[in-house]
Amino acid sequence: AISHCRSQVMGVVRGNAQSAAFVILQSCHIRRASKHAVLMTHAGTRSSDFDLKIDMNADEIILKRAREKNPLMTMNKLQKWQACDKYMLADEAKELGFLDEVY
Repeated sequence: AISHCRSQVMGVVRGNAQSAAFVILQSCHIRRASKHAVLMTHAGTRSSDFDLKIDMNADEIILKRAREKNPLMTMNKLQKWQACDKYMLADEAKELGFLDEVY
């Protein structure tokens, strides 16, 4: 819903954005975080086929947004990080394409 909104939606992280919050942030048109923010992406808990479909859609959103800033990002890299909970500070997240701005 966020990515289809006519108005630009800005996601701002001042503390932590982990799990579903990370996915929601990737859906925003503008993604900002304070320099001390911590972000985390992971595969989540899948208990049904429905959960698997949601996770696959989330992965596609994350990958699409990351590739806008980092064309070298691949689904393989993303899934490898998610297998072991990828934690990153804001500067690293920006380098990887998960943020537009660090303040």
